[in-house]
Amino acid sequence: MKNCSESEKRSDANIQPLPNVLDLKNERKNESRGRAAGAYARWMISGEPAALQAIQDASDWLAPNGITLFRSLNHGWLAEGFARSGRTEAARQHAAGALQRLRAHDLMGGAMACRAMARLSAEQANPLATERWLARADRVARRRGAAHELASNRLCEAQVMATHGDAARATPLLHAAQAEFARLGMAWHQAEAEALAQRISTISR
Repeated sequence: MKNCSESEKRSDANIQPLPNVLDLKNERKNESRGRAAGAYARWMISGEPAALQAIQDASDWLAPNGITLFRSLNHGWLAEGFARSGRTEAARQHAAGALQRLRAHDLMGGAMACRAMARLSAEQANPLATERWLARADRVARRRGAAHELASNRLCEAQVMATHGDAARATPLLHAAQAEFARLGMAWHQAEAEALAQRISTISR
């Protein structure tokens, strides 16, 4: 039997194995999540519409590729972003997407989506809907055992009370949220709470 030459051995050694399709898909999935998370952080800081579009693009890649886990988080981010940007219909669509994912036990974006809907209901002077959405946000947060979500719910509730000029009800809710944000080291949320505290101080005068 003919022996392989040294050059043939070197050539064989340089052949790289073909990438595993599943590995490539997982890599792309992680990249997509990373881009969405980075875009959300950018939106929180700057409020730029391009950041929301980046989250949308990352989310749009997940579904056709059969990736469903944690999609509710993207929906929650988009529901919040669009609600705060005045894009009511888009916010509702993504809130519905997040709530649909609850049935598959994907809870990550559920509370955030409920808060977005609570804020919209408050802006539309619908107190019953606002109360229902806040209650639903609490249920989702408790299912997750997520202290940061419960604190965010209290901040949202305080914001709603402040919107209606009710400083007396907003203040204890805000203090509860601030204490929890401080305990959890949530700097951005603490800053948002501080901005609300300043608003409430003007209401109280």
